[in-house]
Amino acid sequence: MVLVKTQQDLRGKLAQQWLDSLNCNYQLHSPIADASFRRYWQLAIDDCIYDKVLLMDCPPEQENLSLFIETRKIFAKNLLWRVPKIFQQDNEQGFALIENFGDQLFTKAYQQDTSQVTSYIAFALNALIGLQQQGVNAQLENYDEQKLQIEIEIFAPWFVNKLCDYALSIKEQDILIQCQQRLISNMLNQSQTIIHRDYHSRNLLLILEEEHQQLGVIDFQGAFNGAITYDAVSLIKDCYWKLSEKQQYELLKNYWQNLCKKVDKTPNWQDFQRDFHYSGIQRHLKVLGIFSRLALDHDKHHYLKDIPLVLWHLTTALAQYPEFSDLHRLIKKLILRLENQQIKWVDV
Repeated sequence: MVLVKTQQDLRGKLAQQWLDSLNCNYQLHSPIADASFRRYWQLAIDDCIYDKVLLMDCPPEQENLSLFIETRKIFAKNLLWRVPKIFQQDNEQGFALIENFGDQLFTKAYQQDTSQVTSYIAFALNALIGLQQQGVNAQLENYDEQKLQIEIEIFAPWFVNKLCDYALSIKEQDILIQCQQRLISNMLNQSQTIIHRDYHSRNLLLILEEEHQQLGVIDFQGAFNGAITYDAVSLIKDCYWKLSEKQQYELLKNYWQNLCKKVDKTPNWQDFQRDFHYSGIQRHLKVLGIFSRLALDHDKHHYLKDIPLVLWHLTTALAQYPEFSDLHRLIKKLILRLENQQIKWVDV
């Protein structure tokens, strides 16, 4: 066995022992951090039946490897994309050897050729329809009222109170509650389908094999049955890459037209646009809370630089709907407070 080149923590030592039991001559490189408690190690394996492999570490007390395995089976039914193969797994210890799709994440591809960004997104939206044609899946949990409420409630304590250092008035609390109820009601009344729930540029990869381009999809273990617009808004209104409003509109319109041909009960264009924006407002309120918590509670401060783009998405959507005018004013007030803090803003 080649000497391990990684931090010698308990999980790292357990990973070594597990790999040794597979009789592979391996080199374990530095772990790749994830927004969750998962970690991934790139492996160099000699004289072994596996090629292009990642070691996935899912600490059992925090992550459910079995859920990843079962959800993978559901996502693998969509032949318009690829999900990683599982070569070996140990559900009890929380380790798995999975296929490595390389490093050509959409975020990297976007940067390398900005002229192709909308083509990549259209490619991924078309593949998404293959999942949505399955409808809902009884093995998955539903993105129900309770789950939506729990997620959106992350916004106030972490973004408003802690990051913005602001205490909501009773009136502002009521405004937020009423808006949350409107958003949740809309999402529950949309057509329901399987959703990835983090279908964005950091979880999608371009795979080039024999001059044939494929879409690789990862990080799908959080899948639910939920609102049909949710994954589309995660990609078109990506928290890590900005498209113009015109580009967003054109991508959404083309996606809706294709969806109408393949998925029953797709709503009319006007309702679909509204549902799309409502799902985006819910998602971006949640994301503001999550990014703030990751930065303040988990020392992942790099998420702060993504907050301005999330706020741009949020305010752009809120401005289109009079029913959210009070929330829009509140968000603009919070933006002014953040501008006085030591946060490195990006141009949005």
